[in-house]
Amino acid sequence: MSDTLQRFDIYTGLLKAFSMSTSGSKDINFSYVYDHHKYEALKGSYPIEAIAGDGNDFSKAEKLLQWVSAHNYHKGNYRGSVPQNALDLLNYSYDKDSSCGINCVGLARILAECLLAIGIQARQVFIMPCSPYDGDNHVVTHVFIREMNKWVMLDPTLNAYLSNEQGEPLSLLELRNVLANQEPVFFNKDAKYNDEIWTEESSLENMVYFLDSPNFELWKVKRDHRAVVASNK
Repeated sequence: MSDTLQRFDIYTGLLKAFSMSTSGSKDINFSYVYDHHKYEALKGSYPIEAIAGDGNDFSKAEKLLQWVSAHNYHKGNYRGSVPQNALDLLNYSYDKDSSCGINCVGLARILAECLLAIGIQARQVFIMPCSPYDGDNHVVTHVFIREMNKWVMLDPTLNAYLSNEQGEPLSLLELRNVLANQEPVFFNKDAKYNDEIWTEESSLENMVYFLDSPNFELWKVKRDHRAVVASNK
């Protein structure tokens, strides 16, 4: 067995051993602000309403995901010098080169606030590593899609969301459980990292799992008849 497969089994095994329910009995109440004064400035400075268009929630969220990813460079060692709101972050990073790149925290904040500004529930979520000695993490955006009546994870660092074998976009907890059971997960066809386009032909090892690396180590895993594989559809 290759080292990649061994690590895959270890990390998915940890998820299986420490399972989390997707339907807990304890409610956690959040409030969402759709009319913050900076949202009007955000919509006046950047064409987020035009980008989102007139489709359903998922269509709007996907278009804004692609827009945020296309116009802002990810830079993992960004020092967080800009105030953490979408308008200031975009003013710093939008259509700039890597010297003005921002980290996953900033990208997820931009996407979440753009969605809130057009009336869609969204929030940043910090994905924490398994080890208490690992101080790094990854940050994504969770968006509530009304026509699906569920949350969906969007990752503006990778211009990505992940779906199950039925083509249903997954929430973070759903993704966690699918991986824990070593079921197939699939990236959207437009997933990429900065200027690096992901294709089957370029064999970019696009099986993703977080626990090994805060920036998502990318694996391509195929095991005999077991379709433990994540790839572009």
